[in-house]
Amino acid sequence: MPALSSGEKKFAIIATAIAVLFVAVVGGSVAALTVGHHKPIPVVQVAHQDSLTRVYPKMYCRKINGPSCEGMVQGEMTTISLPPGESMMVTVPKEVADQPWILIVVRRNDTPETNNQKVYGPGSRYTVTLTSEPADPILGIEIQRVPFRTDDGYFSSGIWSLKTTP
Repeated sequence: MPALSSGEKKFAIIATAIAVLFVAVVGGSVAALTVGHHKPIPVVQVAHQDSLTRVYPKMYCRKINGPSCEGMVQGEMTTISLPPGESMMVTVPKEVADQPWILIVVRRNDTPETNNQKVYGPGSRYTVTLTSEPADPILGIEIQRVPFRTDDGYFSSGIWSLKTTP
């Protein structure tokens, strides 16, 4: 193979530098665009009367590391009007329903012994219809995503809270 001329050597060095620079710019751009981006936070939807309300989590763990939460997001309780005698349909997203989850219904006539808690298995239920009975209206609900049990009960990695008013 013949030796390269000085012009060919310069061209090879410049072409290599451009290729390395291109790879660095593209790789850096991809890294910059994806760093810090998380999956969207799951939202519970409640259909009531003629409206649809999105309930954002009051507490949500972006990453579970054993029995601890990393990247916790905290929000506010959502409030809707639900007069006695009317119903609401609560739908949990796949990210909640694919794991065990708990629905807690709080009613006006509850006592400390009242157990209005229902545990749903993974993939068993996405939608629940609840009626606010005139004699015992619903005051609120809480949904907890519980990926596993601990010695003290369930570990909640997400809590969605909804307060109802007549």
